[in-house]
Amino acid sequence: NDSFISFNTTNDDGVTIPERMRINRLGNVGIGTTSPLQKLHVEGQCVTGDTMLPIRRRRRKSKRPDADVDESSDSNSQDSTLDPEWEYLMIPIIDIKPGDEVLSLNKNKGLVEYHPIKGLMDMGVKDVYELKTKSGRVIRTTSTHPYLVKILNKKTPKN
Repeated sequence: NDSFISFNTTNDDGVTIPERMRINRLGNVGIGTTSPLQKLHVEGQCVTGDTMLPIRRRRRKSKRPDADVDESSDSNSQDSTLDPEWEYLMIPIIDIKPGDEVLSLNKNKGLVEYHPIKGLMDMGVKDVYELKTKSGRVIRTTSTHPYLVKILNKKTPKN
């Protein structure tokens, strides 16, 4: 028995529009999805396929007994002598492979750590915006992707 609470809306003609939000029997809240996988699961957050991600990928050992090098070297790889188990790369999202891990925020610890990539989602065609950081890094993203920012001045403008 899969119990849940769903929230629907209607358009101006009174026609019901597909489900907008759901709370499942586990208490997981889904916005834009009917099958939330965690406490808060929001669909529609994405960056473009050419966005570079800092990942680590497990090294493949050579099958040749006389080889001293691994077969996973890449031109985007950082120094391969740092970690014999992992290769550290900056690659476009479209080149992500199963088993790759991405640097992301652990909200509970407040630390950036490597976490397994669960999968990529095709979000269709959307308007794309370019964000440029103070250091010059460019991020191409849609309007719905969340970003962690440091607020320097907590004053709000007066109306």
